[in-house]
Amino acid sequence: MAEKNSLKTQIWCAREGGVSIDLSKVQPVKNNFRKPYGGFWTSTYSPNEEYCSEWIEWMCVEMPEWATGNCYLLEPDDNIKVY
Repeated sequence: MAEKNSLKTQIWCAREGGVSIDLSKVQPVKNNFRKPYGGFWTSTYSPNEEYCSEWIEWMCVEMPEWATGNCYLLEPDDNIKVY
């Protein structure tokens, strides 16, 4: 029997005026010098912490203009395959 997915609830936040998830605009992941480009990036949701995810903490400290308040909680399917 396959091991069940252990990926917890994820949070995704729109940037640059975006207000919804449009998966048709997700570009394939390509390696870049410092970090990959493209894909659909989320962060683990931590509702009991000071910031509700590590991404939101980074964004609020380093790039507050990206903090739009348009965030969505996502429940990964048990059969999802992610890297």
